Amino acid sequence: MIRRHYLPGWFVLRLLAVLIILPIMTVNPSLQPMIGPLTIIGTQPHIVGPADALISRMIVRGDLQVISMVTDPLVPGRSHERLAQFKDGLRIFGSEITRQREHGQIISIFGTIHSEINVDLVPKLTTQDAIGATSVSGGSTIATELLILYDQNIHGYRLVCLLYTSPSPRDRG
Repeated sequence: MIRRHYLPGWFVLRLLAVLIILPIMTVNPSLQPMIGPLTIIGTQPHIVGPADALISRMIVRGDLQVISMVTDPLVPGRSHERLAQFKDGLRIFGSEITRQREHGQIISIFGTIHSEINVDLVPKLTTQDAIGATSVSGGSTIATELLILYDQNIHGYRLVCLLYTSPSPRDRG
């Protein structure tokens, strides 16, 4: 006697949806809506090509800026280009892309970029108020930087002031 096993209809439909939709999403990242941070990990041509096209558009718009270009000392012909993301002149904290090139051809892209950045760019505090609100005691503020930060708790962006400080004499020991 032969026993036949049948899968429930809802299971088959979900499985088909995953098998059809998942390859589309991984092969063509441009089909995915970009809201918030997008992490790019690309070493395959079907990912590197569309990701590089997106990055090139962002460079032209001024959203990404090259912050360094380093020749790889271990692999001849290879270089690493690092780009940081900006919005209206403010750096987006944690948003950096690295493109690796070999003999001029892009072979990999890694990093995180952001989109749909909606934040009030007018600070609520002055720099001096921000310094006064910190618990840094004894040290001196060397520099400040106004940044945009993605806050996972609110799934949105905040304007923040990053303080660079030196340790106080007693902390230097």
